[in-house]
Amino acid sequence: MKRQTMPTKTQRARGKPVAYDHSHLRWQVVKRRRGVAEEVGRFRAPLDLDFKGAKTAYATHAIHSFSAKFPPQLASWAIQEFTSLRETVIDPMAGSGTTLVEACLLGRNSYGIDIDPLARLISKVKSTPMDFWKLQSETNRFEVSLGLAFKELEKARRNGSGLEGVRKQITIPEFPNRDYWFLAEVSEELALLKSQILNVADSDVRDFLLVVFSSIIITKGKTSVANVMDLAHSRPHYAKPEAKPDTLKLFIVRLMKLRKAMEKFSADADPNVSAKIIGDDAKRIALNEEKVDFVFTSPPYVNAIDYPRAHKFTVFWLGEVFGVQPGEYTNLGKSYIGTERVDKSECLQRVQVKFELRLVDKIVKELSNVDVKQAGIAHRYFSEMQQVLSEVGRVLKFDKFGVIVVGPSNIRGISVPTHEAMVELGESVVGRRWKLRCEGILRRKLDRDKRQLPVVRGLFGNGIQTEYLVVLKKVRL
Repeated sequence: MKRQTMPTKTQRARGKPVAYDHSHLRWQVVKRRRGVAEEVGRFRAPLDLDFKGAKTAYATHAIHSFSAKFPPQLASWAIQEFTSLRETVIDPMAGSGTTLVEACLLGRNSYGIDIDPLARLISKVKSTPMDFWKLQSETNRFEVSLGLAFKELEKARRNGSGLEGVRKQITIPEFPNRDYWFLAEVSEELALLKSQILNVADSDVRDFLLVVFSSIIITKGKTSVANVMDLAHSRPHYAKPEAKPDTLKLFIVRLMKLRKAMEKFSADADPNVSAKIIGDDAKRIALNEEKVDFVFTSPPYVNAIDYPRAHKFTVFWLGEVFGVQPGEYTNLGKSYIGTERVDKSECLQRVQVKFELRLVDKIVKELSNVDVKQAGIAHRYFSEMQQVLSEVGRVLKFDKFGVIVVGPSNIRGISVPTHEAMVELGESVVGRRWKLRCEGILRRKLDRDKRQLPVVRGLFGNGIQTEYLVVLKKVRL
């Protein structure tokens, strides 16, 4: 059967995405060596998954900075390759919602899960189309009321008072090192801005405005209202502001830009499908068995980016929205898959337990010879990913596929081929009537300008970033 082309923007805007034939895959079945899947270099047809230089800021993909996002074209390709119109996709580690947005554009229903409360909010907003006139009227009304509130604040400041002289009921949240990371006047303005947003009655508009709020804090470069530099892609680094940030102006500029993006996405999204955030734990997916047609996810790497270190700058401000206090959110970071925050005592216990998987056990043993803590961190990562893959197999329908996007790591000089380990972990998962089988591994080079991840040298190339798509299929026993 001849493969159909990608749907045009007009087709998507009309809610008539093309259905794709995926009965003839364009890559070879994986070869095997000692029970471990081996990456295949030849494909039945040219397949370029690098997407180097591709524009990634279309639809709502750029409404909020987020570390380690994969290009939306990758999710788009996978969804078209492995699903048909109106089928259901899930991303159990959804991050900023790239998979969900592409599913909406391509006429697929989707579910998302993420442990991070800010990630869930961003994903929900990015993948929820909004009525054009409602968005316009509500945000215009909000902009007027916000401008009046800021004028009151400026008048109070000229009279020698501040926020307490205007809105006594508004309090500035207390959190560690607040006055180090935010100027006092900026804190007043953010508190006033948050109060105005929480007074918006429509929940979708309110959530949209909360994402705009967060987007002026977590940014690239020195554009944040916080005293930080490049908060989106790294641990927070203090940056002394040359002048007080204009909080109102920055918010309005972002509001206009994000509203335009939302309007475009809402016009292009298929109105006959929906995206839903259904939980916060990929190890316990809140779906019955055999409910989804495709799984696409990019899990954290071993020694993953510590998202709470950056996201706390928003979460601390929006604690009541997320229902989490500063201390609780800090502790939540210990539960993230791939976290480095593992107690040494747990690491010592973990390295004594074998998976009975050749490669995974070899990695843990080699790491334990040089650093027991890092070995324990890797062991916990593999253990939790095994649980995630078990859930992936449970919710997938028979003969359907899951694609795991992951790359190699280098820990204490030890090469960790995570993609091959993921094959072992996936094929070790067995249900009552099913198992997962690796059908292939695809390789892609990373665009360093778009995918903010560490460069891995040595065994996996001299400074060339690579990651792999591990393709798993649910088959009957």
